Order: sequence, then C-alpha cells, then structure tokens
Amino acid sequence: RQNHLIFIKYIDNGIKEVDRVTNLLNDFMLMGKPLEIPSNPLDMKNFMEELIPLIHAVLNGKEIEIFYNLSEVPAVEVDPGQLKQVILNLIRNAYEELADTGSIFISLKESETGQVEVSVRDTGHGIDEELKSKLFQPFYTTKATGTGLGLAASRAIIQNHGGELTAENHPDGGAVFKIKLPVKAFTANSENNIDVMIITDDNMLCIPAEKVLRAESIRTLVINNKNNAFFMLERYSPSVIVIDEALIVPEDINKIKSSHQSSKLILTGEQNNINHEDVHFMSKPLSYVKFIHLVKSLL
Repeated sequence: RQNHLIFIKYIDNGIKEVDRVTNLLNDFMLMGKPLEIPSNPLDMKNFMEELIPLIHAVLNGKEIEIFYNLSEVPAVEVDPGQLKQVILNLIRNAYEELADTGSIFISLKESETGQVEVSVRDTGHGIDEELKSKLFQPFYTTKATGTGLGLAASRAIIQNHGGELTAENHPDGGAVFKIKLPVKAFTANSENNIDVMIITDDNMLCIPAEKVLRAESIRTLVINNKNNAFFMLERYSPSVIVIDEALIVPEDINKIKSSHQSSKLILTGEQNNINHEDVHFMSKPLSYVKFIHLVKSLL
C-alpha cells in the first residue's frame, strides 16, 4: 500500500509539473519577447533520457504505450528549460488526442541535412486538412478548455532558437510533430569549440562543477554516459577533459590521450587508482576553488 501511495504521489507531481510548464508556455507568448538563449552546448540524448519520468507521468492511467528511439546526435545551442516546455507540450497534446489506448513514438536523430530532430508521433486520428493552416495560429484551438497558445508559443520558442516546428500526418496513421534544431557554432571542424567536457554520472560532482565553470564563462558540456562521451569526443575538441575515475578503466585514459593529444585531462576520484603521465588528479569531494584554478591554468 505504501508503494502504491508513493506511485500515486509520483504521478500527481508529474502531472502538476506538466501543467506548470504548459502555463509557462502561455506566459512566454503573452510576454511578447524571447528569453536570452544560453550559449552552452546541450547533450540532447542525456536531455531526452532525463525527461522520461515526466513523460510517463503524463499518461495518468491511460493504457498508452510510449516507444523511444533516441540516437546519439551533435550537441545543440539551446535553452534546456524552454525546450523541455515545448517537448512536454507536444507529448501532452498527443496524450489528449488518444482515447484510452494508443501509442506515442518519440525519436531523436540527426536529420539528413545535419539538424538535430526530435519527433513526437501519436496513433490518433491525425490532422484534418482544413485545420493544418490554422494549427500554429495564436488563440486557435479545438479543445473546449484550451487557450490556443500552446502550439503557437512552442513554435515561437523553436524559431527563437533558429529551428523549426512542423506538423503533418504520418503515413501509418496519426500525426507527427517535428522539432528541428541547428547545430550552429558547435561543429567538428571548429578547434576548441568546447572549453571543458565533464564525463561523469555523479550529480554531486557534475552539477556544481558545471555551474562554477559556466559562472566563469567557460563553455562546458556534461556527459553522463561513457559511450556518449566517446561519441562526443569524436565531434568536439575540448581543451580540458574532466573524467570521473568511477566511470572509466585505465584503457579508456590511454584511448582518450592517444586520440586527443592536445586536450588536458583531469581525473577525479576518492582515490587515484589510475596512474598516468600528464593526468591531473583531484580527490572527491572537490574543492571548487582549486578546481577552477586548475582548469583556468590548463586552458
């Protein structure tokens, strides 16, 4: 019974969070001006995986299946809070389109034109042809209690990021909404386009470290999966790589050093079990004053 109550509380909190971000979308549109977009790259696969608990909270007891196809893609220059609002709004719309059963398909991939594409597809009735041209118009809605601002504000946010939000009927039935975001300044050919890459799944390490680095205007990318890290290292050229000792083995250090000879390495851990030349070690918990000093000395 206790687990059941915890589950109900979890669902209620999730629904309240979705309601909150939907209201924020409406506030954004009514404000009439875009928010400043951070210039830090965002690892989209990590971002989408972190949204999964909130996405499932939207179901609220319906027998709806959600399928994910999340590929590794280039990092993008985007405000994560605004993007979360848009994606949850699209998923809520898909949820409301379905009756008691159905499916929602969520995908993340790199498009043929090199953009990062997030799509949300449902197995509902699709979009009526006469409604397509009005779909993103402010204050237009087919819902009895809708404001008609959600999709209009969502498109405004994506356009503010230099991207596009489109809607169409899927050949297999239902509607599909696609977000396409440009990779912008972060390309594989740009040297040192990321100052620091942090590779760790320890939130007690990465969240404070990321904040103190960005407070010093140091462009930082956090990766919490080793496989994602090697993918991102192939695309970007960080000047400093901070690696959590718990996430790797000695062979990983050798691999990184051989393929990224110009990058400086900082290894963090409770004890230094990996000995390697030219690798700087810092014990955990970090002294962030010393951490910042070390990073700046290596940049």
